[in-house]
Parts: sequence; structure tokens; C-alpha cells
Amino acid sequence: MSSANTNTARYELLDPLRGVAILAVMLLHFSERGRESGDDLIHSYLWPITQHGYLGVQLFFVISGYCIAAALYGTLNKPQPFRYFMMRRFRRIFPPYWISIVLVVMLGFATIFILNTSPDVVFPLTPFDWLCNALLLQGPLHAVDANLVYWSLSIELQFYLVMAIALFWPKWTEAWLIMFSIVCLALNCFADWPLWGTVVVYWPEFLCGIVAYYWITGRMRWKWTPGYLVGIVIFQIVLQANQYEVLVQENGRLVQPIKLLFCLSCMATLLALRYYDQSIARWRSARCLAFFGIISYSLYLTHVPIGTRIFNLIDRLLGLDGLKWLACGLAAMVICTIFGWIFFRWFEKPWLNPPAPSPTTDTPKALPEGVAS
Repeated sequence: MSSANTNTARYELLDPLRGVAILAVMLLHFSERGRESGDDLIHSYLWPITQHGYLGVQLFFVISGYCIAAALYGTLNKPQPFRYFMMRRFRRIFPPYWISIVLVVMLGFATIFILNTSPDVVFPLTPFDWLCNALLLQGPLHAVDANLVYWSLSIELQFYLVMAIALFWPKWTEAWLIMFSIVCLALNCFADWPLWGTVVVYWPEFLCGIVAYYWITGRMRWKWTPGYLVGIVIFQIVLQANQYEVLVQENGRLVQPIKLLFCLSCMATLLALRYYDQSIARWRSARCLAFFGIISYSLYLTHVPIGTRIFNLIDRLLGLDGLKWLACGLAAMVICTIFGWIFFRWFEKPWLNPPAPSPTTDTPKALPEGVAS
């Protein structure tokens, strides 16, 4: 058993969990190409498993809820806490993100000139779409994403803003979270407004991570806060469950109540494994997953544009049926991992926030708070 102090926010297993999440997302995107090949092995046996890789998104959001809650409470005693908090988030997210947009554009022009592809096919975006992508506003403004994974970063940015508002009234942080959670509950269950692309839809996922932070560190002013917040998530599951007659949608994805149950299970896993945190983190498999977790943001930003070109090239040369797709998929995983590591070293690591000094070590490592697909 670990002898770690379970009242601190430092949680070594978050990196391996990020690794699980990014690998699930990559398998989803890469296996989609195999499903298109019509191969029975892939369609009948592999795809039914990998098609749920989008749950890596939910896991990323839960982890982000935990880490941003820790960052928020680590900022309370800073001068100008709102500015300090948002500047760290900006520095952490935007520079690598903008560089990834440059990568998308460069690869797009290469496709146009080498393969003689129409620019309208490669870049089906308007100037407004590009502006929204540059500012991470494509979610709430319903603009087209330059990279299909960017939508979740827009959700992340909105989440940061919601959390940062609490810094204006530090003593009422929990009251703000409870009030916002109730508003999101009402909007998700009763409003007919178009909420797609807003943090309102995904707030319960983040909330599961916030609750895990409260229960692990005990930093709440009101002891009943975590139970109350969990109750809101459960209440939304019950209310939304009545809106569905099936568990799986036509596109093969689980309905929202099942996704929220998955997030609650992620929260429960964080709580259950906390005491064994450092012991499990020393396992070889955990260290391997931690490597993917550390570079998960860079992998997240680059695996689609890089992987897409790999699949397109192999498809033109050899085709993607059966074992050829499996070999191409493995090659894409390896090449994208290598490229993601290089991207991390050159374009992400220089912008990593240094750990904020804290006598209680209550701030986690300066690693990706959360990303999703």
C-alpha cells in the first residue's frame, strides 16, 4: 500500500489515465478507416470495441475537472488570481494549439499541390470559421473545425472561464459551482435552446472530476458539497434517461445518461485508487501509459492530420483491406507517437507552466489538464 498523503492534490495516476484516454481516441479515429474498408474482421470484431474510444473524451474531461479544481485552489492566494489563473491556462493551451493549426494548413497545401486536390475539399472553411478556430470559439459559434478534435478544446476553454469566475469571490467558490451546476441541469433537461458546443452540455463530466478533488483533498468549506454535486449529476442521469428508449444511438454511440454513468465510474476509480496511487504508478505498464499521458496534448493535436495522410498514402499505394489496414494502423500509431513526442519537445514543453510553489504541494504537475476528441 502507498504511504502517500491522500490529502494532497498530487495524483501520479493521472498521467497513465491520460495515456489510456489518448490511446482510446487514437484507436477510434484510426479504426474508422478500417471500418470503411468493409473487412469483416474489422467490422465485426474490432470496430464494436474501438468505436467507443470517444469515451476517452469523457475521461479527459473528468481529469480536467480534477486538475483545474486543484489549480483554482492553488491560485486563491495569488495577486490578481483571475489574471494569474487565465494566463497560465492561456500559456498552456494556445501556443501549441496555434502551431498545430499551422501544421494543418501546411499539410493541407501539401495535399493540394502533390495530389492535385481541390482547395475547397481540403479547406472547407470560411474566414469566419478560421477566426473562430484561432480564438477557440468554434464550439459556441458553431463554426467548422480545422481539425476534428478542436471542438473539445473550445469546451475546455469555456470550462476554464467558468472556474475562473469563482476567483472573484473565493469564499463562495462552492456556492458558485453549485449554482452553475443547477443552471446546467435545468438547461440540459428542460431547455430547447441549441446547447451543442457549449460547456453546459459537458459540465457534469467536469463536475465528476471536481467532486473527486473535493473528496480526496477535503478542501471544501461545506462537508456536504461533494455529495450535493454528485446528486446533481445523478439527478440529470435520471431525468435524461426518460428521454431515450435505447442505450445506443443510431450512430453507434452511447446515449448521454450512459456516458455520465461512465464519468461517475471514472470518479469512483479515482477515489478507489487514491490510496494505492504511488504503488501503481511504479508498475511498468503504468509508466508506459504515463509516457503517452505526458505527451497526450501533443498527440491529441497532431494525430488526426498526420494519421490521415498516412492512411491516404497507404490506401493509394496498397489499399486498406484486412491485414493491410492492421499494418497501416500500427504504423500510424507508431509514427504519430514519434511525431507527437517531437511536437511535445519542440512546441509544447517550452510553454509548460512551472509548478507553482506551495508548502502543501497542493498543486499537481504542470502537465496537460485535459484534452478530448
